[in-house]
Amino acid sequence: MIRLKLSIDSLILHEPIEIQVAMPQLLTFKDTKLKCVFGLHCLCSNSDIFFNRLNIEDYVEKYGCAFISTNLSNSYYLNSRLNN
Repeated sequence: MIRLKLSIDSLILHEPIEIQVAMPQLLTFKDTKLKCVFGLHCLCSNSDIFFNRLNIEDYVEKYGCAFISTNLSNSYYLNSRLNN
């Protein structure tokens, strides 16, 4: 399994956004289509909850899909500076 953790500066939210991706480790990605599952974190935690407590790696390996989750700092997707 391949697991990536990225931090991208959001021009809309005016803060860095953390994105985590897990995908099966294939021999080649040429002409390979993966189904994607998106996970939005819950109110009490960040996107690590999928990997640390819910074992999403098992799901990725079993079904051969990609899993993408974001950490939005409990901002409720507001487009304001500092979540105000």
